[in-house]
Amino acid sequence: MLLLMLGLVTGCDRPQVRIVKPTGVVANYVIKAGTYQRLLRGEIFDVFPRELEVHVGDEMIIENQDNVNHMIGPFGIRAGETLRHVWASAGAIEGECTFIPEQKVIIRVLP
Repeated sequence: MLLLMLGLVTGCDRPQVRIVKPTGVVANYVIKAGTYQRLLRGEIFDVFPRELEVHVGDEMIIENQDNVNHMIGPFGIRAGETLRHVWASAGAIEGECTFIPEQKVIIRVLP
């Protein structure tokens, strides 16, 4: 009975849908195969900038060709998968990044 009630409560939440006019700007990032092994060997290289500035309506595509899951800011990209994201609202996002040891990635979304 408790599980049914919990399902009903969580089922009431509806995701917000925002319609965003695309800007046509697309930022592509590729995590190449073998990246994780290179990181383990101590190699440091640029896959993603430490600070990124984008605008509402810009799109970001991150393709993970590696055989390991990676984190970039708030996004987890599974091995072999591609993430596509269109920025829907202005603000700043901070998060961990596989490629920037002991530092945060900061993504600023401008109107």
